[in-house]
Amino acid sequence: MFVKLMADYCSTGVWHQSGTMMEMESLPISDKLKAEIKKWTDWYEGSEFYLDPSDRKGEFDIGAFNRQGALLAIKINNELPLWSVLYRPE
Repeated sequence: MFVKLMADYCSTGVWHQSGTMMEMESLPISDKLKAEIKKWTDWYEGSEFYLDPSDRKGEFDIGAFNRQGALLAIKINNELPLWSVLYRPE
């Protein structure tokens, strides 16, 4: 089995090997970890990262965001040790 963790607008943040978005409910991880991933994707959604820097209302700490993503990938791997887990940082 395979899962890729990658933030994108209007996504769950988890993806199949085929590149299609995976529904969070189909990922056999704890509800706590699902909530952490949701919080992480909400952080991205609220980032205004897609806007020109001069149009953004605030700064997006990409380093902190990427560190949190890497930590979430490790947590997914800990809960699904037989799965291949890929993380794509921003």
